[in-house]
Parts: sequence; C-alpha cells; structure tokens
Amino acid sequence: MKGTFALNQSSLTRFEQVHCIKALRMTNKFTLPLLLIAAMGLAGCDKSSEDHVQDANKHVETADQKQAEGNPQQAADEKTQADKDYAAARDARATEDRHQPPSLASPGYIKEPEKK
Repeated sequence: MKGTFALNQSSLTRFEQVHCIKALRMTNKFTLPLLLIAAMGLAGCDKSSEDHVQDANKHVETADQKQAEGNPQQAADEKTQADKDYAAARDARATEDRHQPPSLASPGYIKEPEKK
C-alpha cells in the first residue's frame, strides 16, 4: 500500500500516529475561527471621520478648561492636537464613500418618469 498516509511509512508507533493526526485536526478546527476573529478585530481598528471629530472636540474642551485654569501652554498643546484631529477627520472623510451620493440613482435600463 504505497498510497497510504505518510505517517504510516514513518518510524512512529501507531499510538503516536493517531495522536499526531488528532493534533492536526484540532489545529484545523481552530484556524478558521481564529482568522475570522483577527480579521474582524483589525477591521474595527480604523477610525472614522466622526471619531476624529469627537476626539478633536474633546481636545477643544480640554483646551478651554486649561485656559480657564491659567495654563496657556497646555491649552495651546490641546488646540494643536485638536487641529491635528480635525485634519485627520478631513482626510478620513475624503476616503469614506458613504458621504458621496450614488453615481446613478437608477440603473440605465429603468426609465425615470418625465416630470411636467
């Protein structure tokens, strides 16, 4: 029987062969769910433009508080960070498609009624 599993031809005992096969099956069971969890986790890492705007608004509030407390240097640092967050929000908004209107409201084969 030349076409049998490669482990049968090795010097492993039958007990070792069975446990090796079981270990391979166990790793195959967990590989797909682990990949899916990793993909979903990475997909959730990107901040949207709204998240950047919220962060910038928090920095503006903190800057106002620092200015009221008499810490102009810390207030300036917070305003600088707010400006960076607003810039990141503009960049993120430019790449997001959900704010763009659809290119065609209806497919070409559907005729829209004439307006009178």
